[in-house]
Amino acid sequence: MKYIIEVDEIAPSLNIVINKAKIHWAVYASMKKAWKKLINDKINPNWKPFLAPVTVTITLYFNDKRKRDIDNYCTAAKFALDALTKKDNPDKFLIPDDNENWITDVRIRLRKADKKYTKIEIEGE
Repeated sequence: MKYIIEVDEIAPSLNIVINKAKIHWAVYASMKKAWKKLINDKINPNWKPFLAPVTVTITLYFNDKRKRDIDNYCTAAKFALDALTKKDNPDKFLIPDDNENWITDVRIRLRKADKKYTKIEIEGE
């Protein structure tokens, strides 16, 4: 089984997250909450939760030629995985928890495209 969620924005980089958190913890919390909502709004209500461990691939598509450090987008994984879990989304969760028992692999990829967006692929049984 495989689900694909596309969000028409790029997840904030670690640099952005750190700068927002320096302003005030609530600024970071608000940004994380907004990102989780973007993801939750894309979850199909007919999708069933996974019953076995999954692999998650997060691909960020950029529409410019700038070079980026891939590790700066670890926040994309944090925000996405939290949004997909039962604790943070009891009504439409896809993964019971985001620990090593349920997620066997997380991949973050950066790609070039005509528009900016983030694609989250969850694959398992």
